[in-house]
Amino acid sequence: MSENLALSAADFRAAQLKTCIAALDLMTAETQKMLAELEPCAGHEHEQVKAERSSILQLYVARVDQSAETRCRNLRSTLRAIERERDRAQYQLATTLRADEN
Repeated sequence: MSENLALSAADFRAAQLKTCIAALDLMTAETQKMLAELEPCAGHEHEQVKAERSSILQLYVARVDQSAETRCRNLRSTLRAIERERDRAQYQLATTLRADEN
């Protein structure tokens, strides 16, 4: 009976890890989409300001550009953190499956 419980616990843990990996994959896709949408905006607005030469507008656009760059950096950092977490979960899943085979 306890052998069946151990097997069930290993199967449950493997299912948990697979669900976690799937959620992390979804988070990665969504974060990459946000980054792809934001990156072109960062430098594009700055080009329009040069033609108008309004100092207030230039300051505003520079600030918006800086904000977009900061968001891009934060999204890239988030992607790295998600990847580390996914690697950890993948390793734990492999370990769980190996232990289940023995």
